Amino acid sequence: GSTVIVTTTPFQGDEADLEHPERPLCPHFQRAYICFKGCKESFLIYRPIIGLDGAFLKGYYGGQILAAIGRDPNDQMLPIAIVVVEGETKETWKWFLELLTNDLGGTRACSLITFISDQQKGLLPTMDELLPGVAHRFCVRHLYNNFKKKFPGKKLKELMWKAANATYVNAWH
Repeated sequence: GSTVIVTTTPFQGDEADLEHPERPLCPHFQRAYICFKGCKESFLIYRPIIGLDGAFLKGYYGGQILAAIGRDPNDQMLPIAIVVVEGETKETWKWFLELLTNDLGGTRACSLITFISDQQKGLLPTMDELLPGVAHRFCVRHLYNNFKKKFPGKKLKELMWKAANATYVNAWH
């Protein structure tokens, strides 16, 4: 597919991919990237933590939306960038993270950021490839959802959350 770059006032780093099937006058939408300039600039002066997540688009066209979310000083969500893609794959995560890394100042700047995710398809190998050595943690809520399948019960749930909130080992003993 070909790439179309769109520039509009409230956004920065917008990009869309269009597939050109057999008829060149009928492009087919493939994916789009939007980085919100104001949110990105705010993020760069706040906590260096980004949550990465995805959600299915259940409309007529389908696809998925992937998002990079920070937190502001009031602990509210700060959407840094989003993409609409055909599906959650290593290729789409790579495309998203390459554009996001570029918008955030490159690999060196991103090495100071901690990324949090829920082990999405294709994300782990892509992080290792594009941002080797960057701090990458898993969302405890998603870890707990997997944990409780094998270890149900309120007591283990409380212990897991106590451990997750502890800032040093003796805090949860």
